[in-house]
Amino acid sequence: MLRFLAVLIGLALIGFGIIGFLPSITTNDMIYGMFKTNTAHNIVHIATGLIAVWTGLTSTYAAKLFFAIFGIVWVIVAIVGFLYGDNNILGLIANSPANSWLHLVIGVISLFLGFGVKK
Repeated sequence: MLRFLAVLIGLALIGFGIIGFLPSITTNDMIYGMFKTNTAHNIVHIATGLIAVWTGLTSTYAAKLFFAIFGIVWVIVAIVGFLYGDNNILGLIANSPANSWLHLVIGVISLFLGFGVKK
């Protein structure tokens, strides 16, 4: 199950990273008019998605480790995002309150999958 979820989440992250580059979906640096994005943000999503897919195809242990590590990272990114508000994080990565809430939800779910789910 963890392996499947890692691949599924990885493909979703890759998909959203690619969507961020499509001008027909992304207008004024916003995906669906709600989530701020830019090139750095898209690249981070694609890279994270590739890591997730790789771990999901590798082993249950790797997928569990991915969720544990990235759950922590996403929660930290959410907290930093709330502090930055509508400003780019570290002047590089696009951010909005909607992004921060989404990162928090993904982080909490990932923490549960990484630490709460038995093999």
